[in-house]
Amino acid sequence: MKVILDTLTKKFGNSTAVDKISLEIESGEFVAFLGPSGCGKTTTLLMTAGIYKPDGGHIFFGDRDVTTLQPKDRNIGMVFQSYALYPHMTVFENISFSMKLKKASKQEMEKETAEVAEMLGIGNLLHRKPGELSGGQQQRVALGRALIKKPELLLFDEPLSNLDARLRITMRSEIKRLQKELGITCIYVTHDQVEAMTMADRVAVIKDGVLQSYRPPLELHEHPRTLFIGQFVGNPPMNIWQGSLIDKADMSCVKMSDGSLLRISRKRTPQPMPADLTVGIRPEDIEILSEESEDAASAVVSLVEPLGRDNLLQCRCGEQEIVLLADPRSGIRPGQKVFFRPDPNAWQFFDAQTEQSLLWN
Repeated sequence: MKVILDTLTKKFGNSTAVDKISLEIESGEFVAFLGPSGCGKTTTLLMTAGIYKPDGGHIFFGDRDVTTLQPKDRNIGMVFQSYALYPHMTVFENISFSMKLKKASKQEMEKETAEVAEMLGIGNLLHRKPGELSGGQQQRVALGRALIKKPELLLFDEPLSNLDARLRITMRSEIKRLQKELGITCIYVTHDQVEAMTMADRVAVIKDGVLQSYRPPLELHEHPRTLFIGQFVGNPPMNIWQGSLIDKADMSCVKMSDGSLLRISRKRTPQPMPADLTVGIRPEDIEILSEESEDAASAVVSLVEPLGRDNLLQCRCGEQEIVLLADPRSGIRPGQKVFFRPDPNAWQFFDAQTEQSLLWN
């Protein structure tokens, strides 16, 4: 089912929580609403569900305007951060509860509940109560309760936040697999950019109630339209500093605060070149050199954070802080001087006043 949000707006008193958000979600698409706490992503989800009434705009499910419909009339399923299971009921009773309300026959309830439970890998747990289950098992029961309604739209509100890191990885892949197998349109709210990037077909980045960008994950990462997206999407975050560009006859360069000149690809140089700009480069796009080079800069390591596959280096280059990634076997320690060279084709440039990209808008 296709979903259209048309200039959706929600206010709480004098505060605008959601400001004219418009986007389209194709039938069978998995879309993530990504942003920091309080940005309006859950409010947008709850308006889509019919729990909040919009103060402006419209919501369409296919060709139907559902803006004023009650949640029960929208044929949706919801999964929350809190599993909201009935503690006195068994897994079977929790999953089949909506069918019981519709007065389905016992045989129908048993058949459909067994099918959903088997699909989720909890067929052997139907007799247990929530208190006897692990967090991951409880989340599967909550998902089963949503799926048994056979919804046209499945809504997730930070469903994995209460799970440990290893289980989150497992549940991410399970949710994505089920969504593709069933072909259900999904909206997934999260503040975790890893969840959004690994699960979604497209990601809607929201800040202060405003839609910043709505693109596939790789495009968000490689072509950030705003400074906020550049810093929020990507781990570790993009290096950002105020800078100036030097345009020479044979090349363009970023001038560092210590006077070093770092080369930029000609096709990457913004035109016209603004006087006041913010430059960005991701740590994974910076090479650490074994010796000094005329097209490199130097920095002093202040902190080394082992991450397993990489060591994250907090460094200072003149007055500028910069984060680098190093091979753990390099033996780099705090206080050591390192030489680094950014990829000339990987620089990002933003207007210092508007924070809009100078490359991708």
